[in-house]
Amino acid sequence: MGKCAKPTAPMRKGFSDNKKAALEGGTVAGNARRELEEKSGTKISTKENYKEIPEIKRKAIKQNKKAE
Repeated sequence: MGKCAKPTAPMRKGFSDNKKAALEGGTVAGNARRELEEKSGTKISTKENYKEIPEIKRKAIKQNKKAE
């Protein structure tokens, strides 16, 4: 396998910007979901319609969070 390039300052800046945008987008989506649930009187995400993440993907997500 080839070597990975070491992140440069512009790359790190781009990552920070994308991370900030993703967090803001998640906040907007969460607020919209809660508002819809309040207006409709029903839950959007329930145990019945929740899709379980496979264990392999859960482990990868957990490792990525530790790396940050």
